[in-house]
Amino acid sequence: MANPWANIFRTVNAREANKLYGIAFTPRSGSTYLGDVLSKSGCLGNPKEWFNPPLRQRMILESGCRDLKQYYRHVKSVHRTRKVFGVELTWHHLKLAMDFSGEDLFTDIQSWFFLRRRDYVAQGVSLHKAVESGVFHSTQAARGVRPKKQARYNGLQIAKHILRTMQQESALKHYFSKRGIQPIPLWYEEVVAIDPAELVNTFLSSLDLPLDSAHHLGPNELESGHTKLADRSNNDMIAQFREDHTEFLQYWDENRGNKFARAFVKEYPQYQL
Repeated sequence: MANPWANIFRTVNAREANKLYGIAFTPRSGSTYLGDVLSKSGCLGNPKEWFNPPLRQRMILESGCRDLKQYYRHVKSVHRTRKVFGVELTWHHLKLAMDFSGEDLFTDIQSWFFLRRRDYVAQGVSLHKAVESGVFHSTQAARGVRPKKQARYNGLQIAKHILRTMQQESALKHYFSKRGIQPIPLWYEEVVAIDPAELVNTFLSSLDLPLDSAHHLGPNELESGHTKLADRSNNDMIAQFREDHTEFLQYWDENRGNKFARAFVKEYPQYQL
């Protein structure tokens, strides 16, 4: 007679996802919108920041997992659809996970995407306004969350946000290069502009999944509840920053992704992080 424990744990092992993808991203690049669309497809898991400690503390405690590798197996088994699992990671969260559990933690991820924003000044302004106001997503405004204060233009603060973004981009690029990974590039400007179904097909294709996996959905069922928060003040701040910081822009237009922010700060100490 077969041991029932063996059957139970065989079932647990069988539940673990076997199609995995990662989305490495920088802040204010559309990751929440993208994850929402992919989740609504019903065939690409539920990609979220599963390794963001403050966001996931309660979930981790309730899971009963004793270490990060056990937690990773847990989320791959529970937060997947049709054996597909996705995860969103900033450089900060990726590094935290590797420092705690070793650099082999995510070696089973088959497809990587690298989500950034072409207009890094707009990205810096967006991050500055979110930090100052405390409102990061349109869904907060819909719930009645009011800004804690009005965000005003501050060129040096915007520059610091841009530098942190550049530091993360360079670190992620180094991470991929060191491991011989060629991530699929995604840019905020294209992600929010194209048909959500096209986004879903990009991910299905990368995982060698049938392109008709989401065919059952109606034309509006992939629409995200997350909308842009930018208003006229964003454009005004972007224009002002471009006027005030021409050397800064010239440097990063030439060196984006190839140099770390600390090298820039040595040359331009007025932009100390």
